[in-house]
Order: sequence, then structure tokens, then C-alpha cells
Amino acid sequence: IYKEDTPGSGTYSILNNVPFGSLSVYLDITSDRDVINASYRITTLIGGNESAQSAPHATMILGSLIGPGGEVSMTWTPYAGFAPASYNIWRGATSSTMVQIDNIPATVTAYADINPLLGTSCYRIQAVNPAGCVPTAPSTPLTSFSNTSCQTILSISNKPVNAIEVSVAPNPFSNFAVFTIEGAVGEMEFELFNMIGKRVRALQKFSGSTLEVTRAGLPDGIYLYRLSNQEGFLSTGKLIIN
Repeated sequence: IYKEDTPGSGTYSILNNVPFGSLSVYLDITSDRDVINASYRITTLIGGNESAQSAPHATMILGSLIGPGGEVSMTWTPYAGFAPASYNIWRGATSSTMVQIDNIPATVTAYADINPLLGTSCYRIQAVNPAGCVPTAPSTPLTSFSNTSCQTILSISNKPVNAIEVSVAPNPFSNFAVFTIEGAVGEMEFELFNMIGKRVRALQKFSGSTLEVTRAGLPDGIYLYRLSNQEGFLSTGKLIIN
């Protein structure tokens, strides 16, 4: 069993070796799916001869933020390894009480829950495999879920305070990106979060229609930004560093 050294590197190292009779489920206890979308390949070893590596399979990683109108905005990395027929959106007050609330095309990797639960709303994304997945042993059907991402909704009164349009270029970026805001008024605040909702860039206040955001030591990955002012949230979106 091989695991990619770092996401997107294309370089794989041996994670473990499993006897052929131990088909066919393996649990990687070293992986933190809340942080990275790990990618794996497998080979077979017969008489000392190793086969070519299989096609890679990579898990999904989900991030979420509360949007300008009180909706929960989600974005996730696509599942890699098979072409999903669609994605199922799951929601619950806890990770153990979730129910499916929607199904969307596999070409879409973003979703907005415009009527989230009051209190805590937790979400997971399920990649629907059109061929199914039944391992040789145990023969219980498997499915691919993302990590769980939760948000706390304190009230249902959050409404957009201004209509603004935000463009970011370049995106993805390596060193810096420039935000252009149409309809900007007064002083605004910029925040940046990783895909599990941890703030990695503190509140940055600015005025005007442009903002330059530098990498400043952040690792490669997918991030979520939020723009707000003293009246409430203005805009959220995805920012990619590579």
C-alpha cells in the first residue's frame, strides 16, 4: 500500500504491506482526513515480482463558512479514483445524527445550505460510486465520505448587508493574489480559514476596492476567505495556494 508523500506531489512511498489473505480493507491510522486529502495506490507482490501501481484514489476534504445571508457555504475537493455519479449532502446536529438533505451533480464541488439548523449544523459529502464498492472481505458495501465540517448558527436574522462582487486573480496563486471588490463601501475586514474552519489569517482591516493577500508562509492547499464589515458578512469564497 502506497501513500502520496505530500498532496499533489505525485510521489508515493510504501505505507504498509498486507498479506494477500488479509483482503481487502485497510485502515490508515496515520492519516488526518480533517487536514489533507490523502492519495493511495496499491500493488500486488507475486514471487518477488511487484505489479504496476494501481490508479490513485484520493479522499475528499470539506470546508465550510457561514455566508453573507446566514447560509452555510461549503466547498470540497473532488473524489479521485472513480468518476462519481453525483454527490450526496448530509447534515445533522452531530456527526452521528446526519440525514441526506440533497443530491447534486458530480460536476459541482460547492453547495450552500440556505436553511441551516439553528444551533450546530454538521455536514459531510458522500461520493456516489455508480458501480458500487463491495470489498472481497468483509463483504459489507463501502462508500466514500468526506470529513465532517460544523458551523454554529446563533440566529436566523443574518442578512446580506450590501451587494458586492468579488474577483480574485490569480487564483490559484503562489506568492500573492489581488482581490477586486465592486460595490465596496467603508472599512472592511478580511479573514482566511483552512478547510477545517481554523483561522489561519487574522482579521485584516482595509478600505477601498482592492486588497493584496500574500502567501506569508502558508502551505499549499485550499482555503476559504471571508469579507465582512461592522454590520455583518459580505462575501465568502475559495482561495487556492500552490
